[in-house]
Amino acid sequence: MKYTEQNKLTKAQQEQVKTLLDRCRRKENFSLSFPMHEPHTKFFLAEAEDGTVRGALALCCFSSSEYEILAFTDPDLRRQGIFRKLWDSARMTLPGNTEEVVQVRAAVDEACLDAAEALKALSARFRSEELEMRGSTERASEGAGSDYAFRKTAKPDQDGAICYEAADKVTRESVFRSYIIPYAADRCFVLRVSVRKGLEGKGIGSHVFPEFMRVLAKEGYHTVTLQVSGANAAAVKLYEKAGFEITRSLKYYEIPLR
Repeated sequence: MKYTEQNKLTKAQQEQVKTLLDRCRRKENFSLSFPMHEPHTKFFLAEAEDGTVRGALALCCFSSSEYEILAFTDPDLRRQGIFRKLWDSARMTLPGNTEEVVQVRAAVDEACLDAAEALKALSARFRSEELEMRGSTERASEGAGSDYAFRKTAKPDQDGAICYEAADKVTRESVFRSYIIPYAADRCFVLRVSVRKGLEGKGIGSHVFPEFMRVLAKEGYHTVTLQVSGANAAAVKLYEKAGFEITRSLKYYEIPLR
């Protein structure tokens, strides 16, 4: 097995990683993806002699002391040390001799039993939980009236995400932004839902989100999936009020560096 480290994946490697994820999803119905275009990310690959990617790890840098890894190993080659070698390579690139405490977390879908075991072998500690929630736009389409004007980007970005923004019709100020990734003709994944800085806690989300769901309904989406922190009770309540239900949990583990 050949192990490599790089700052950017070639198109051929991207296709190989997509094939790897498809193989993993056939074994485990998980919701995680691989951040092939995320900025400030290093990629570590395990490639067979024919160039087939058998393992992939992305090390995402959020700050000088905060990192996150996402890793996948071919289902037929689990428990053979591939993930451990990829992680050891990634760990060597982390900053040392710094006054800041470097933290590395890993996301694990509850469907990925092998991943949870591999992290426990590294003495990883559970830190937080994110909930996957799913809802239908059918309920939203029953609403009437609109206080916000929505617009979206003309075309998806390099990760396939489409940005939607909402502006108050009276003040014309942008108050809401979200991104969606379509994964079927009538289904999409909503991510990075946010209210403009300085307007949080004023109830804007509870007004604009139902309208956003109506926009998605008009776009032809029926089923909407999103993720929210298990500790964010207000957001969970907002989505439940919009008809969303919790379908699975995503757990985050902190990996010790020593």
